[in-house]
Amino acid sequence: MANGQTIRCAVESCKFYGAGGYCRLEAIEVAPQQNIYSGVADEETLCSNYEPILEL
Repeated sequence: MANGQTIRCAVESCKFYGAGGYCRLEAIEVAPQQNIYSGVADEETLCSNYEPILEL
């Protein structure tokens, strides 16, 4: 990346997932899950850039 930062990703079903567990986007937007207030980051947040490899 141009700014020296990398985005790690383990979501292999996303079309932006790259080899070695890296996101191929230069930036992502992290968004809140709706109606979840657990205080646990994995439950309350999501990558809003996610797009499935195959459209259903």
